Formats: sequence, structure tokens, C-alpha cells
Amino acid sequence: MIVERPIPDLQGTGTPETIWAACQRLGRLPTWQPEPPPSARVVVVAPHPDDEILGAGGTIARLHRAGASVALVAVTDGEGSHPGMETHLRRVRPQETAAAVARLGIRPHSVHRLRHPDGKIDELTLAEQLAELVNPGDLVLAPWSRDGHPDHDAAGRAAETASGRSGTQLLAYLVWAWHWAEPADLPWSRALRVDIADLMPSKRAAATRFTSQITVPPVVLRQHVLRRLLRPYEVLVRP
Repeated sequence: MIVERPIPDLQGTGTPETIWAACQRLGRLPTWQPEPPPSARVVVVAPHPDDEILGAGGTIARLHRAGASVALVAVTDGEGSHPGMETHLRRVRPQETAAAVARLGIRPHSVHRLRHPDGKIDELTLAEQLAELVNPGDLVLAPWSRDGHPDHDAAGRAAETASGRSGTQLLAYLVWAWHWAEPADLPWSRALRVDIADLMPSKRAAATRFTSQITVPPVVLRQHVLRRLLRPYEVLVRP
């Protein structure tokens, strides 16, 4: 049974970065040094093109550099960000992700475009699709199931279901939670920190590839949003 939660407010300027910078628990998180899982395969689930880069791009790059093969799963093509531009965005947004991935030095072993409707992810179908894609010994990176955007939450729950069935390791990344949440809302006891300071020039450059989200009104990735996603570390949450 799918439990519906109130949708957090994703509008406005969100939680000031000064609040996160002052959060002592964030600074005390245990550090994880990414290394390939037993299968040497990482399955990255992105509800929209750009989520995987902004939420976990540095982590993915570290895993790839350490020898892991990367399978990218694009759940939607992100066509719903600008009404009236759906056909254009279905073509452009996957291209933007490919350019961003290349800028981070990641060469995916495979890319799976599932083409769920943007804004209307079928969670049960997605769980079945992911269960067919993941294998025991893989590492799955997916959005946190309480990230706050309905597509992110649905993709996160589907990944949890698929990983649970196969016994696959799952780590969740955060995107919109940094916008709506306060420090008290995050599951600190299950969180890990990945330091990516040395990768920040590449991650910043990768973020600029998402021009449809940065330059086309209404702008989705505004500067206050990017500021929270382009820190010298990423946070992952264990189940």
C-alpha cells in the first residue's frame, strides 16, 4: 500500500544555506569512501535528467574512477518542466545529462530510458522495471523516498522495493530535501557523507550543461537551489 504524505513546499527560496552550514550534525557525519560493490556495478536511478548529477554526481564519478561500471536509469525524460515544450525537452534533456556525465568523466556502461510521464511516475511499474535491472551484488543509487518531489519520492520507494526483493545494497541521495527540510527533518543516524572537494570544478561544469533548467524561464535550477547542490560533499542515506 502506498502511503501518501503531504507534499512539501518546493517554491520560494527554501531553507537558507546558512542554516545548513551551521548544522553540527551535518559536519559530524561519518565519511564514506566510495568503492565498487561486489558486482562492480552501480545502478543510478534518476527521476528526471539532472537529478543524478546534482544529487550524487561526485559519488558516481568516484565509483566509476574506482572501477565500477555505471548503468544510468532515466525514469522520465523531464519533459514536464516547461509546459508547451514537451517535445523539445524529451529530446534535449537526455542530451544535457549525457554532456554532464561526460564532463564528470563518467562513461556509462548502459543507459535505460523508461519514459514514464514526467509528474506521473507509475511506482508499481517502476519497481518491477528496476527489479529486472538490478542484480545481487549491485549498488543502487536512487532519490531519498522523502525527498519532497512526488516523482523523487515515487522513484525512491520503487528503488527500495526493487532492492529489497533482490537483496541489493541501496543508498539514497538528496535533491529537494535541502530546499524544504530543516535539519531536524533529516535521518542523521542513517546518513553518510562523501567528500568531493577535488571534483567540484567538474561537478560545477557538469551542472552548467542543464541549460534548459538554468536559462529557460521559468528557471528551475535557480542560484539558491544550485548553491545547496554544489557543496564540496554529498550526503547519502542508508535504508
